[in-house]
Amino acid sequence: MINLTKDQEIAKDKIIKWHESTRTTKNQLFILSGYAGTGKTFLINYVIEELGLTEAQVAFGTPTGKAASVLIQRGRDASTIHRLIYTPVEEEYSVEINGETVKNKRVKFIKIESIPKYKLIVIDEISMVDNKMMKDLLSFGIPVLATGDAGQLPPINGDNDFINNPDACLEEIVRQSLGDPIVRLATMARNNEEIPYGNYGSVLVLNRNMITPPQMKQLLLKADQVLCGTNKTRRYWNNEIRKYKDIDIIENPLPIKGDKIICTVNNWSIPLDDTEKFNLVNGTIGNIEKVEVIDSKINLGKLSFVPDFLGTVTDDILFDTGIFAKKKWSYDMHQRSYIMADGSFKLKEWLSKKSPKESIEDFRKRVMKYIRAERNSVEDKQINRFEFGYCVSVHKSQGSEWARVLLIDESYIFGKDSNKHLYTAITRAKKKLVIIR
Repeated sequence: MINLTKDQEIAKDKIIKWHESTRTTKNQLFILSGYAGTGKTFLINYVIEELGLTEAQVAFGTPTGKAASVLIQRGRDASTIHRLIYTPVEEEYSVEINGETVKNKRVKFIKIESIPKYKLIVIDEISMVDNKMMKDLLSFGIPVLATGDAGQLPPINGDNDFINNPDACLEEIVRQSLGDPIVRLATMARNNEEIPYGNYGSVLVLNRNMITPPQMKQLLLKADQVLCGTNKTRRYWNNEIRKYKDIDIIENPLPIKGDKIICTVNNWSIPLDDTEKFNLVNGTIGNIEKVEVIDSKINLGKLSFVPDFLGTVTDDILFDTGIFAKKKWSYDMHQRSYIMADGSFKLKEWLSKKSPKESIEDFRKRVMKYIRAERNSVEDKQINRFEFGYCVSVHKSQGSEWARVLLIDESYIFGKDSNKHLYTAITRAKKKLVIIR
């Protein structure tokens, strides 16, 4: 016999009543908030069974591929929300230049007209879903049960009005999680309680001044993922970890085979697997398979890597080598490059009005250069952004989880969000956690 907590029982009744009412009301959205250890995932599965819904009648979606992979590992056929409701469309557009019409193409993602007639859509990590995406999701007229954790950090970009106004909230820790040190410390962090140094079993809280260099090396190399708060700390430890792995960072400023990297800008046009459930998005972490420098003068390269939640290699990804070679980005976000018939590359220059300092002749030369490159190209691709990913920020870690996490605790920097920062970091760990402060 399954015994629900009082919180779970109340939430279950509310969800079932809500779902039944969606046939006659316009209230499509139900927000379920649940802290770590309160049995949110268990309750969702329980409710689906109570509603008598089959797997084919329920769609599971998440904001990121890594978050979707977490659900898949739990036995759910999940995909990103983007893949669920949007489709890439090649759009042709024209620009009038000195009496000549120049045609070009660009890829645009638009909301699809219809999706399968699901009885329920379950969205995880709702705090990472912005208002526009939710509006698009609700436009299909299907009940959406969105879940999230109000204890986590808010999204960096985009407005989100959902997680702070839940229809039901799980706060009571379930019996199975009461003895879990990770859940215990996460609860302490959420309540802004002091976490003393010590050994909590699967969690160690250490004073950085008491750790010797050999001990630090061992801790860093054992971790599946290192987390921190600031970019300065992130860059420092990425360099140190590469040195601990016997990589000469002077001779090898660019990633080499085996290096861990993280994507820092969305590129929904690149699928990461044959099913096209996952795409190359901000926060995707993986290991380098191969790196090729296309042109060092313009800081353009090409890489292949294996995402850490998949076993497949994604090939031929253009990337900006500048952040590795010169410690600064060479291109604006979403900069594209033409691929010519002979296999060479030419940077795509956006058409613009003649500048006051530019002569008419120079302007015409620039326009004709653009026209020739566009006409002679086979295709154009986005130049992607990556950085080393051994150590990533807690913000970038949202939606992901790892078995063994090492946290360089800088939560004190984040003021009123310091407890949310620490709570978010702690809840990224599944089995082992080391906190250094």
